[in-house]
Amino acid sequence: MTTDPTPNVAQTTTLMRVFRVCWALLMLGFLYAALPNSALAATSSCSTSSSGSLTMGNVAVPVNAANGTTLGTPVTLTMTFNCTGVPTDTSGNNLYVQAGNLAARDPADTGANGILFDTSIAGIALKITGSPDQASASACLRCGPNSTAGFEIGALNRTCTGSGNNRRCTATITQTFTAQFVKTGAVTPGTVQGLQLMQFWWYEYGTTASSGPMGTAVTLNGGAQVTSVGCTVDTGSQNMTVTLPAVTTAALQTQGATAGRTRFNINLTCQSGTTASITFAATNPFNNPTGIIAPTTGTGFAANIGIQLLNGSASAPVPFTVAQSLGTTPNGAWSVPFHVQYYRTSSSTISAGDVRGTLTFTMTYQ
Repeated sequence: MTTDPTPNVAQTTTLMRVFRVCWALLMLGFLYAALPNSALAATSSCSTSSSGSLTMGNVAVPVNAANGTTLGTPVTLTMTFNCTGVPTDTSGNNLYVQAGNLAARDPADTGANGILFDTSIAGIALKITGSPDQASASACLRCGPNSTAGFEIGALNRTCTGSGNNRRCTATITQTFTAQFVKTGAVTPGTVQGLQLMQFWWYEYGTTASSGPMGTAVTLNGGAQVTSVGCTVDTGSQNMTVTLPAVTTAALQTQGATAGRTRFNINLTCQSGTTASITFAATNPFNNPTGIIAPTTGTGFAANIGIQLLNGSASAPVPFTVAQSLGTTPNGAWSVPFHVQYYRTSSSTISAGDVRGTLTFTMTYQ
């Protein structure tokens, strides 16, 4: 008996097709399961409404200040980062802000414990520290965006409302930056220029790549003046008493007469390279242009006798409230001479007694 195999062939063909379809579906399942999480599009969107600008005050660098000395008053900047569209599953717990695109760093920067930014003023850096997350200029997988130099802020605090398809999540975090000038080398006085210090990105750790930058960056406003304090006043010259000799009233017979000229020195310790000036002021001036302190009145004081301030050679009076150039500062000890003398301020009768006066001086450097 002869049999026809055709129906079996057709049945086998049909089974093979079903097997191929199942195999194809199975492979698609494996391919889908093998897709990395990073292939999923980021759903979050982050920004900050905080101002990112820093305005620093003027600073004067003291004589012999060591490298690493902080200068001036620190300035703080608080920024709040807000994110919407945060994933509603557990991946949303891993949302971070990243600081990156850092400005040029000072050669003294170590990449940790804050960042030392170059200010374009030789010997002066701007140090930025952060809290609760410290600022750093390290380059790593979890530092700046796409493994560049920078640092992470976070994880952000997530808040969710609703459930199921209506579940919505947001996230926020607050970071405080502190800025202060630091001496890093030999200082050349100048004006700090404005610059952008850093920008911000965000990413869902293990889920998405970095997104950004945000619209607000941390910037340094220009205009701060950096000067060198060319000298420090020695302790003995900070509150000194100059004693004039005793003279008789006969030595001061006419108005404008002088006597008892006495030299004194203001002793300084300086660093070379700056131009210094000094300005005197009297608490009770008789005549500012001619540097005369008015007579002290009262029991026991000489009547109509004041004190006059003269320059180092005693050739001319030193006017009050007018800066007097002292020239370029030397390196080391510097003794600046002046003189004082009795001065009869009136043609009226004079009497014997004490003569006292008080002067203050202010040093200025450029």
